[in-house]
Parts: sequence; structure tokens; C-alpha cells
Amino acid sequence: MKRYIWIVVLVISVLNICGCGLDKPKEKDTLPLETSSLESFEKDSKTEEQSSEKFDMEQDIEPGTLTWAVFDMGTDLEIYEDSLNELLRNKGIENKIKFVDIKVPFEEDYEAYVQTYIDAVQTGGYDIVTCPGVLNCYDVYAIMAQKGMLEPLDIEPDQTENGTELQRAYPAVVWKSLRYEGEIYGVLTPYTNFKYYAVFNQKYAQEFGLDVERVSFSDMENLMEKVIDSGIKKENPAFVISTMWPYFLSASYENTICELLAVSVGDGAPVVENILKNEEFLDHMELLNRWGEKGMICYDNYWEALGAGEFFVTGIYSYSAESAEMYCRNAYEMDESIQLLAVELPEFNQSFSGKGNKACVLEGSKNKEEAIHILSLIYSEKDFSDALAGSAFGNPFLTSPGEGESESINKELWDTVETIHPSELNGFFFDMTEIGMTVSEVNTLIQDDYMWKFSGNSEDWKAELKKIEETLERMGIQEVVDNMNQQLNTKN
Repeated sequence: MKRYIWIVVLVISVLNICGCGLDKPKEKDTLPLETSSLESFEKDSKTEEQSSEKFDMEQDIEPGTLTWAVFDMGTDLEIYEDSLNELLRNKGIENKIKFVDIKVPFEEDYEAYVQTYIDAVQTGGYDIVTCPGVLNCYDVYAIMAQKGMLEPLDIEPDQTENGTELQRAYPAVVWKSLRYEGEIYGVLTPYTNFKYYAVFNQKYAQEFGLDVERVSFSDMENLMEKVIDSGIKKENPAFVISTMWPYFLSASYENTICELLAVSVGDGAPVVENILKNEEFLDHMELLNRWGEKGMICYDNYWEALGAGEFFVTGIYSYSAESAEMYCRNAYEMDESIQLLAVELPEFNQSFSGKGNKACVLEGSKNKEEAIHILSLIYSEKDFSDALAGSAFGNPFLTSPGEGESESINKELWDTVETIHPSELNGFFFDMTEIGMTVSEVNTLIQDDYMWKFSGNSEDWKAELKKIEETLERMGIQEVVDNMNQQLNTKN
């Protein structure tokens, strides 16, 4: 199940890049998340070889070129370099950008996963870095700021007309996530209004008479049953999941760090719950269990299935049908002969809060002034910020900033629950790990156990649920819930 979390993180990580910085960094004494667990493995973590763009910085970089470290894009970066460099030339800027794709293998340990990326950035000699949004439970932006790796910024977003427009386009919680210990280290292009797509293998879509103009989530069970009944072997599964079908059907829901808490808005007031006691979540688990018992869901050979193009449908959040199809093709290295078809399921469309990426100037850069100038254009130049969002950083199908945000189904939640963003949630989460469980153990408990066992792989999934619930209670989940509710009540 951790694989699905990794994929969500990856698709979000590659779709949002921008940033800025200035002044000397200040060493931070505290971090809004527990760092002792990171320190415990820091000595053992190592920087992996970067297979796609491994080069000698001194020999291969032309004078005047700034290096920009990005996170596992898995695509042809020269396309995006050309787009950005053309924009810079049009503005009379002589510098160029060279993207460096840092590939971090995931081996069932998010702590090492995050630290490996940070190590690669810290030792790579880059000028600019994309600080990924939250990688599972870790706010990478905050970690880098705490380590003194980033240049603080002395520009407020509302100091320019374009910056003011960007602020109006996104909820306050997004901008709030920029600050760490009172400083701003990056400028973000938040991702909002993600749409949910079912990406079909067209071969199966045609074979089973899929009406793409009318398909809805409620049709999926019958469609998958037809595929199962057709005799396709489970070794080539009829249905696999890259992002889990959404937990909730309501319009006022925000899933939080590590999936331990559910935050909903009822009668205008936000309420935090232990997710394992949330009725909508339990209904969804029952649905997954029913599907799993029928052989509709397969996790074990997920990668092999996608790589071979033998899936019927997989779910993904993206900005458009084209980007959803493009992501699946690139991520799973699909043969060009395999035709994909993404169909929007609007009942699951939603916005995401302040977990977006920030592009920042690294403290060790030898080209700080140039890097700061290039990145600061996102606040001052509308055509630059539009191009940045539209084509330059790995997602040519990204909607313009703020498009449709006023109609967001989560607007009430966004306007009310301004505390729901990574730095604060991390603090609550790590309160629980002090009992003795590591983050990886918690991930295994939550992600592997409740998803795997509740998806047709347990004789009594409700009994398994009870065991997990009891474990969370021993960890102190109720105290976390009480703290969150108290904070929200104080806000209101």
C-alpha cells in the first residue's frame, strides 16, 4: 500500500515548482516536527546514483548556467529547460537553467527516502532546489530550512500586483505554509482543484463496451465484474489502483497527514475525528473489501501489471485528462502502442491544502543573486508566472493559477480550517511516535494493514479494524484529536 502513497507524492511533486530567496540564512533551533528519528538514520543514509542525469558539475555546465535540482520527474527535462530558457531570453536574462533529476529509490522506509533526497541536494552543489511537498509525514521544506540549507526571502507576496493576484487566487492556508519560524524561503505554485480521473486501457474499454461519455464511479463495480467474468487471470489483473479510489463522497472533507485524522465541516464548524471511527471511511472500507473479495483489486503485482499495460482502470488525481494519461505513460514506461483513455469522475474532484512544492535558492549556491532574480519573477511578472505554471516545469496541462478556485467544493473547509497544513499537523503526528513507534512502523500499521487487509485479504476485516484502532488508542490518537479540536474551536 505504500506504493500508492509514493505515487501520489510523486505526481504532486513533479507538477508544482517555483520559488525565491534572499539574505543570509538563520540556523533554526527547533522544527515543527520530530527530528530525532531522522537523526537516528542520518549517518546510514546515502546519496543514490542519479541515473538519468549524472554529470560532472565542473565539466558539463556552461558558464552562466544555473543548476536546478528537481525530484524524480522521470521525463525529458530538456523540453522544460528549452521552454524556460526561451522565456528568460525574451526578458533579456543571459543566464540559463539546467535541470538535474534526483532519483530516489523507495525501499519501504520513508525516513531514509526523505533523508536520501536531502543528502543529494546538500552535496550536489546546486543553485536552486525544488523542495517537495510533504513526503508522507515529512515537511521537506521545513527540514531544509531548519538545516540552514535555504536562503530566506525578504519579499512579501503582496508587494507586487502579480503577487497580490496570486494571493487572491489561493486560500490563505497555502500562503501560510510558506513561513517557517517567521521566514519565507520559497515561492510556491500551489496545486488546487485537482480532478479525479479513471485512466482506462483503451483495449479493455473497447472490449467491454465502456460508454466514456456516461461512466461514473457507481458504474465501476459492474464494469470490473464483467472483466473478471471474462476469464482474465489474476496474474494479469483486471483492476489495479495507483491512487486509492477516494475515501469520501462528501464535499467538505480534508484528509490529513498519514491518514490518521479526518477533518470535516458540519454546520459551518470543523470537526476532527479518528479516521477509523469515521462512518464514511468505514463505508468505503466495506466497499473495498467487497471489491477485493471479488478479485477486483490487486496490489501485489501492481507494478508488473502497469508496466505490461494489463490494467483495466487505475485512478489518479491530475489537472486534465491529458496530464493523467501522460503521467501513467511516463511513470510506467508504457509502450506507445498502448492507448490510454482518462475519464473524469467529478464527484471526487477536490482541492489540496498547503502541501505544494516550493522552489528555493540554496544557501551554498555560487550564483545566489542570479537565482534569486530568476525565481523572484514569479511574483512580479504575470507572463512568467503563467508560463511557469503552464509549461516550464513538467506539466504542460496545468491550469492557470486560481482557475475555478472560487467554486471549489472545499472552499468552506479552506476558509475555516486554516490550521490544516503540514508544519502543524506534523507536530501532532509526531506526538504519537514518542510512545516508541517509529514513523515507518506507523506507516506500516496504517497504510499496509488497513488497506491490504480491508481489500478482500482478511477473513474478518472488522476484527482487523478493531486491532488497529486499539493500537492507535495506545499511541495516544485521542489526545491528538482533542488537541486539534481545541485549536479549531479557539480559532473560531
